[in-house]
Amino acid sequence: MLGVLAEGAGPFAMADKSRRFGRDLLDAPQDASDLLAALACGDTSGPEEESLSRLLGAALDEARMARENGQQKGAVFIERLEAQLGALVGHGLTVAGRLLVARTWVRVGLAAPDCLALPPDEDAVAGDPAETEAMLNDLLRSMTDKTGTSVSALHALFAELLPTVPPEARQVLVRITVARPSEVYADLGCAWLLEGNAGADRSPGSGTAFRAGGSTADHSAQLAGR
Repeated sequence: MLGVLAEGAGPFAMADKSRRFGRDLLDAPQDASDLLAALACGDTSGPEEESLSRLLGAALDEARMARENGQQKGAVFIERLEAQLGALVGHGLTVAGRLLVARTWVRVGLAAPDCLALPPDEDAVAGDPAETEAMLNDLLRSMTDKTGTSVSALHALFAELLPTVPPEARQVLVRITVARPSEVYADLGCAWLLEGNAGADRSPGSGTAFRAGGSTADHSAQLAGR
């Protein structure tokens, strides 16, 4: 399939081939399962893995649309793959695989399965909060280096990353992110609030509450105006 997709096609022809392969995979659940296992248990993330991700994503997109149209096979297809992912936890699912699979699900408008979250690191949770915050700040800097000041690009990158982060660390990461001084993070926090992101709440002490409440009336008005 990858060879056929790579045969000198323009973007429109490529999209058409991708849709056709997606429909074929929807009718071949075992092939889709094999593809998912290759992604989820891999240790690398390069062009080939990206192609596999897009191929599986085409099938998931077809399944999502089928499910939305009341077709049972779409729901069964997605449930089968998500059950397979759950079974791979502790039995081959890698860190690189979690990121690739999360990206695959998110790109087609599906919520990434909860099982993609890494297990909590007890040593990290019990460690020095300042060290944890410094580590997360380093992560944020590397993400900003990739996306620049584009809110949409940063939002997309977080959408793929957050499902793989342990829930406890996810809350800390969101809090640190929205409390950063750059306006791009304020805009990102607003986007999370509007879409109901569980990590971006207005509870006392949260970064979002700080940005929403602000230290000045002017800042509050600006943020509310977004």
